[in-house]
Amino acid sequence: KKAILNELAIQSDFKDFSLADANGITISDTDIHDRDYFISAKSDIPLISSPLTRKTDGSTVIMLAHKIDENNYIYGGIDYERFSNIIKDINVGETGYGFIVDSTGTIISHIDENLVMSFTNFIELSKSNKEHSQLAEIITHMISNKKGTEMYTYDGEKKLVAYVPIDTVEGWSLAICMNESEVIEAATFSMLLQIIIGIILLILDLIIAIPIGKGISQKIVNLTNRIKKLAEGDLKSEVAIYNSGDEMEILSNSLSDTVSALKSYIYNIDE
Repeated sequence: KKAILNELAIQSDFKDFSLADANGITISDTDIHDRDYFISAKSDIPLISSPLTRKTDGSTVIMLAHKIDENNYIYGGIDYERFSNIIKDINVGETGYGFIVDSTGTIISHIDENLVMSFTNFIELSKSNKEHSQLAEIITHMISNKKGTEMYTYDGEKKLVAYVPIDTVEGWSLAICMNESEVIEAATFSMLLQIIIGIILLILDLIIAIPIGKGISQKIVNLTNRIKKLAEGDLKSEVAIYNSGDEMEILSNSLSDTVSALKSYIYNIDE
């Protein structure tokens, strides 16, 4: 059995696999009956454990168990390093980073692996050290399945944190935080950039609009002058026709048709 399980582990991302009976006694003579991942597997709910210290070799792993039948369960461990690399890839600006807490508020993934290896829980730490009260309050919101943004101070540095629950049975929550100074700098730069872009667009609009406006206004002036001449009885002057495909073309054609119609009426009267 162990040989087969080892072969399965080699073909997967798991460090190894093992078997346990319904009482949580494993083929390695360890007892996992009180582990949350085993309790969850007994209820047919696959659950990824928070990082834990393994009973067999003392390594830090995350575990997952699955029911084979009522009397047999398979479970396996993944090296914490594989899991932590996911969060390490989250980079926001120069100071931004991500971290994950489990349903109890314990840090389970962080760029500072010491916080993970020591199973740091700022909610518990704040009970004896008020310095952590701000972060503890934020983490309390995180494990309450809330999402939002807040400010807090950590190691003398003001930080902005945005957090959102991870929609899985584990009840984990993900947070992204960065230094307040970088946030303000980025916001200021973004604002200035928008202002500059707005000014450039305004200048372009003026550059484009002025010649177009002059062309349109000149056409209107020409047609208005012709209408004045028509009012004075001038049926001989030509009407400027604008093939522009817009209202100017319609107006010039209408005026030309009007002048032609008036000429026809006067000719018929003369006859």
